[in-house]
Amino acid sequence: MADGYLSDVLARAPIGQTFTASGSYTVPAGATRVLVRAWGGGGGGGSGRRGAALSARSGGLGGWGSQGVERTIPASELSSPVTVTVGAGGAGGAAVSANDTNGSAGAAGADTTFGAHLRALGGNGGLGGTNAATTIFTGASSPVPRAGQYSPASSSVTASLVTTAGLSSPFGGTAGGTGGSLSTGNVELLGCQSDWAGAVDPALAAPSGPAAAGANGAAGANSTMPGVAGYGGGGGGPSAASTGGSGGAGGRGCGGGGGGASVNGQTSGAGGNGGDGMVYVLAYFD
Repeated sequence: MADGYLSDVLARAPIGQTFTASGSYTVPAGATRVLVRAWGGGGGGGSGRRGAALSARSGGLGGWGSQGVERTIPASELSSPVTVTVGAGGAGGAAVSANDTNGSAGAAGADTTFGAHLRALGGNGGLGGTNAATTIFTGASSPVPRAGQYSPASSSVTASLVTTAGLSSPFGGTAGGTGGSLSTGNVELLGCQSDWAGAVDPALAAPSGPAAAGANGAAGANSTMPGVAGYGGGGGGPSAASTGGSGGAGGRGCGGGGGGASVNGQTSGAGGNGGDGMVYVLAYFD
């Protein structure tokens, strides 16, 4: 009796499958419903401004975190196999090699889809650095916020961002950290790291602190827990005398870090690439 009961329980246990690349999902025989979680590609970080000494030069903003969505679908509504398309992360903004030039914006991440049943929007790209502090609403080219996405921190040309981080949620992708800036007094103002999913996955180590002057931002990490995203790339460090640091690449569904600002004659930091999206499917047999 006990052996038969245990076999029945095991036979009815949910079966999970994770997609980190596009493919197809075959509904297991006997499944009654599937839970689908999806993240789009994270946005690429913007690059930092390159400008004259004693002028304000801001770092690029981190890429936006992607939308995270979830839906439970009756197995009877699925035509197996289901096409799974995992959205690619957006490219980071190119480093600036011309004097007195603003940074380049990162590209948006692509959407992730589970057949026609579910779509998770990719994250917006981060804006490039300018000759002033930059927010997500700066300029006519500002990306339009999309539901469920999380934005990067604004840059500053008067203060360090060491205690700041891009916004995150327990489910959506995390924004990348913003790159460091240079003040009118040539002070190197450090950028910030990404926020992280430690409250969701305690085993996921916290990202390292903001990049030092001229150093590259740390790459984001991925959670090992099924159906949980990681965190974005860190912002690159600024440099008043050398090359600006590049932003770190984002974890799955998360934004890349923004690049650090630089002085004329030195290349600014490039934005980090956004992380590719992900799909997690859990089939139930109840």
